[in-house]
Amino acid sequence: RNERRQGRSNRVCKGDRTEEREVSHEPGNWFTFTNLTGPELDEADLQGTRRMAEEMKALPESVVAEGMARRREAAAAAQPTPEEEFAGYDKATLVKYGVTAWLGPKCERACTQEELARLDAKTMEWAARIVFEMNVRPLGEGSGSGDSSRRDGSDSTSPPSSPEPIES
Repeated sequence: RNERRQGRSNRVCKGDRTEEREVSHEPGNWFTFTNLTGPELDEADLQGTRRMAEEMKALPESVVAEGMARRREAAAAAQPTPEEEFAGYDKATLVKYGVTAWLGPKCERACTQEELARLDAKTMEWAARIVFEMNVRPLGEGSGSGDSSRRDGSDSTSPPSSPEPIES
């Protein structure tokens, strides 16, 4: 009975699922990603919604009304695309909670929240997409962010003298 309980609870907490990926545009540099808690994912969603609301305030009212009408029509016809869904989340918040470590020649600073906030736009986008894929998109729905660099046991590429990721 105790074994069954332990087996069920192995994947319910933050950090139970981690992946290391090579930065697609900076070979030799690796990031470690983790799954998020519900409140962390909710915060990324809320911050993304707030950002979109602020952007909409700057637009003329007629443009907002037209966009809302198109969105209602599209929503009735189909589910949002993964790209549309990703756009609804705040990238910095996804990265803040989802990146836990980095390694490589371009990763000399400590992986702190301050340093994560200073990532260049391309790296922020790349890392946020991976966190999104790990936490929002169902498994098996392709990824666009370089699955060939994946280090979750499905690929044998790894940086020299780097430990394998911990999988539970």
